[in-house]
Amino acid sequence: MIRKAEECKTVTRTAMREGPGSVKITDLATKEEMLNNARMHSFVELQPDCGIGYHEHTDETEIYYIIDGELLYNDNGTEVTIHAGDVTICPPGEGHSVTNITAVPAHLIATIILK
Repeated sequence: MIRKAEECKTVTRTAMREGPGSVKITDLATKEEMLNNARMHSFVELQPDCGIGYHEHTDETEIYYIIDGELLYNDNGTEVTIHAGDVTICPPGEGHSVTNITAVPAHLIATIILK
């Protein structure tokens, strides 16, 4: 199966998880295609100074793979700078946030796997 770029559903969410600015999310697979074992597998674009606010995960793990940019990542209250090639993992019971701290758009792949 091949899904062309123009066939992928893209939405822009403002103040996602009460984060700054807006976030553009392009779904790469549906829940059914992920055999209902995941609820999200998406390409995410963060404009400068935009991000996803701090939130916790219950009964799921969220993984980010950073494609490009420089991002401030809050890992359970500890802030670190992450870059292209870095991977973050937020398991059940933990929390995180991410914000683009550069003057250019940043991109990542986000996957949420169900417990």
